[in-house]
Amino acid sequence: MKLNDKLIQTIKPTDKDFKISDGAGLFLLVRPSGVKLWRLKYRVAGKEKLLSFGQYPETTLKEARQYAADAHKLIGQKVDPMQIKKDALNAIKVAAKPVETFSKVMDELLNAKRHRASEKHCDDYRRSMELHVLPTFGSRNIKEIGALEIIELGKKTENAGCYLAHRIIQRIGEVMDFAVATGRRDFNPVTKMTHQTLPPAVRENSPAIEMSELPDFMRDLAKYRGYPITILLMRFIMMTACRTGEARDLIWDWIDFDKKLITIPPSGYKTGRKKINSGNAATPHFIPMSHQVIELLEETRTLTGNSGEKYVFPSYRNYNMKASENAVSAALANIAAGKWKGRQSGHGFRRLARTAWSNHSEWSFEAMERQLAHTVANSTVTAYDKAERLDERARMLQWWADQIEAAGTAKIIQLKRA
Repeated sequence: MKLNDKLIQTIKPTDKDFKISDGAGLFLLVRPSGVKLWRLKYRVAGKEKLLSFGQYPETTLKEARQYAADAHKLIGQKVDPMQIKKDALNAIKVAAKPVETFSKVMDELLNAKRHRASEKHCDDYRRSMELHVLPTFGSRNIKEIGALEIIELGKKTENAGCYLAHRIIQRIGEVMDFAVATGRRDFNPVTKMTHQTLPPAVRENSPAIEMSELPDFMRDLAKYRGYPITILLMRFIMMTACRTGEARDLIWDWIDFDKKLITIPPSGYKTGRKKINSGNAATPHFIPMSHQVIELLEETRTLTGNSGEKYVFPSYRNYNMKASENAVSAALANIAAGKWKGRQSGHGFRRLARTAWSNHSEWSFEAMERQLAHTVANSTVTAYDKAERLDERARMLQWWADQIEAAGTAKIIQLKRA
């Protein structure tokens, strides 16, 4: 007997479940509570199964019949409608779960790294990923990122240097390893062969130009239209011969304009050796400021305004963050359409300064080494030279700043002897 709405509405419950058939396997199950449920009995691969279509009257008789007809079509195609329903429910559950993005997994990895790595390393790690990886992969589900996409990203990063490209690939691989270890991926798409798709990662030994090339370089630098803070950062490194990392870490609290002196605390620099006087760097590193450096810092303050409250040379993306570790190398690769790429590096400015100082007989070995924050191996000299030779170093850096300034007009001047 076919059901109709009038009949269904007159059905009364009993103390037990009972069924009223509508034909073709569709029936209404009536509970003792009065609830009326639609069910479809069918067979697939010789097994009897039961499919639910909801409750009457929320699911009307017409809708229940349509659901049953759709199910029979699937059965005719040897497709189990119950499996289709389960797959749809699973898809809804998966969609409801928070996406495990690359950025989220990377954050967890960095939090774990902070227990065994320095804060500086973790900050540099994050900075390089924010610049080169997160714009592409940050919001992506980490499960969906494939090997070919990673290779493509590595090749794009080649423009900033092959060494950087390999390091970025390595760091992506670390994030993927963490994802595998925490059950977010089944395998790491970064392998040894991923690195084989890139040119060899040859890290040049701080290339530096000759003194005779300095005028040409300075003229090209004057024409360069890059980010102004990066240009000032580069000029600061040139005139002070400090390490790129020390310049990037520089904060305003370390600068005393009255004394014309920058004081980098022991934790803010390295000496180029693992041990300093029994392993402890107990003294700060001093950088006397030439008048050119003072003018440069004043110009920097003008450009950054109130936003540059901490770092002297902030990132162009965020003034609360220091400049990228690749800022100087990227600029050098772009000056004069790449003319100086591979010929001059950020660290190479120290080599250039050291060579110029050595060729000028006015400066002592101890003053040059201390200005480069190198350890003076002779313990007697170290004990004797408590004054750090700051007067001599101040004159030396002023002379060097004058040389750089004059190079723009192709005039290399000499120190006048008393």
